[in-house]
Amino acid sequence: MTAPWGFAVAGREAASFHLVVHGECWLEVDGVEEKYHLSSGDLVIVPSGAPHRVRDDPASKVEWLEDILASHPEVDGRLAHGGDGRLTEIVCGGFEIEPGQAMRVLAALPSVVLVQGSSGRPPSWVTSIL
Repeated sequence: MTAPWGFAVAGREAASFHLVVHGECWLEVDGVEEKYHLSSGDLVIVPSGAPHRVRDDPASKVEWLEDILASHPEVDGRLAHGGDGRLTEIVCGGFEIEPGQAMRVLAALPSVVLVQGSSGRPPSWVTSIL
């Protein structure tokens, strides 16, 4: 993504995550007052799958992620979108937890789980999982 950019993710049953590989961005989640500033190495998880927005600046316009994906085909699994400003690279995805005991753990998590990186890199356990 190159500034200015922004995408909105509709609510869904699966948890969402975003790992900032390079650069910085902002996360806003419906129902959560705080805005989260993310930088290289930070991982954020939205366990409930709540609607949210990720953008280079809190004032940048957002588009639905589905619309961006439809109009900007991925090349080798990578999506390029935005203007001609500073670059931000993000790995995004989602995951589901099978029903059972783990659902109680998921429900007990806060609305946003932020795992901060160090020196621009994610913790080693994050790298191993992804």
